Amino acid sequence: SFLTVANCILEDNTSDAGGAIFCREAWCDVSSSTFDNNTSLTHGGAMQLNHTKSDITTCTFKNNTALGTGQEDTGSGGAIKVFGGDVTLDGLVISDNISNRSGGGIEMNLTVAPASDYNHLQKDGVISNCTITDNIVNPSTITVNQLGSGTTEDPYRFEPSTVSAKPGDTIRWIWSEGSHSISSGTPCSSDGL
Repeated sequence: SFLTVANCILEDNTSDAGGAIFCREAWCDVSSSTFDNNTSLTHGGAMQLNHTKSDITTCTFKNNTALGTGQEDTGSGGAIKVFGGDVTLDGLVISDNISNRSGGGIEMNLTVAPASDYNHLQKDGVISNCTITDNIVNPSTITVNQLGSGTTEDPYRFEPSTVSAKPGDTIRWIWSEGSHSISSGTPCSSDGL
């Protein structure tokens, strides 16, 4: 399958994945086109490429958003999200796009195993002659619950046990179980400090 898009304006579109274009297991050639104000509810505010051989050239991507609503680990690639394949991005202007997870302008995951019919794709990514400016990854709030009572039988623990945070994220600590005190000293017995 082949998709060719040339000299087009793609604007004000909304989709579950790839606000204006979702291309999967195909050859995708996009040139001299403008992607403006498109929205994806998951990945790729303007475009999502899954296991493709793609050449995206001399295009402008601006004001696109990858929301990531309703599904865990979504909202990456404010303009473009790549899942595997052989992708070349050349001569693009990518600006003022927003992601709610990662890759304000572009996110490429080239290590994704290709679909069975596309094993011949090399999983390469090339970005050349591009201007990538003023893209944003919105900060997140991560909740960590403290559990347990601090005894040998029920030691303190945290859920999740590990957290990955990016600059600007907020980590909210919630004391969910056991006794708790905000004063210095043993719980419920201040030492006056």
